[in-house]
Amino acid sequence: MQGMTFRLQRAVSRLLDSSPNYVEITALLATALAGRLLFLPAFWKDSPRACVAVATFIIILVYACVDRGQLFAYFGWAHPRRRIFWLSALIAGAAAAALVIAILHAKRTPLGQASPPTLLYGITIGPIIEEILFRGAAFSVIYVTAGSIKGLLGLRLAIAIVLSSLLFAFAHTRTMGIQWLVFFGMGALYALLRWRSNSTAAAALMHATYNAVIALAMLRA
Repeated sequence: MQGMTFRLQRAVSRLLDSSPNYVEITALLATALAGRLLFLPAFWKDSPRACVAVATFIIILVYACVDRGQLFAYFGWAHPRRRIFWLSALIAGAAAAALVIAILHAKRTPLGQASPPTLLYGITIGPIIEEILFRGAAFSVIYVTAGSIKGLLGLRLAIAIVLSSLLFAFAHTRTMGIQWLVFFGMGALYALLRWRSNSTAAAALMHATYNAVIALAMLRA
């Protein structure tokens, strides 16, 4: 049994090492397809267990691409500098969600409602897609661009955090108010963790943890 497991691990490792570009492209396409499937009402209604299975499979597939492939490497999809950042992501995500819930409760602002597909997407595939897009592509492009402009080199980190957070906030809501501020603030925290840990994967874990706590609060309400 151990010999079979070893051979399977070796085969998977060789596949990932020999064709990282193929694997990462497959992972990106599969993530996009799975995200679309999770928003199909008929698919969720007929087989909710299949939705959970699809989300779990995609998470494992994308995680297998950590530290592999040129595209993911540019997006920062890599292990953080130190393992402690994984724990930091979990704690920061839960703490931020608890703070947001407390603020909304103090202002008597409801958390709102969301459908089961939306909640599942928000704690699984959603954070991966959004972090690769906003803290991976957008943050990296803005950071490099600002660093290439004379006079902005010393401000490139602040510019990248602010602009990527603005994009993140406006992508979620166009109405200025407390919800917009929450999205902007969380975007800034995700960007800061991404820079400190040098890992978009760590930011995605923080994002998923935050969404999971908010989702639990919604279900409880």
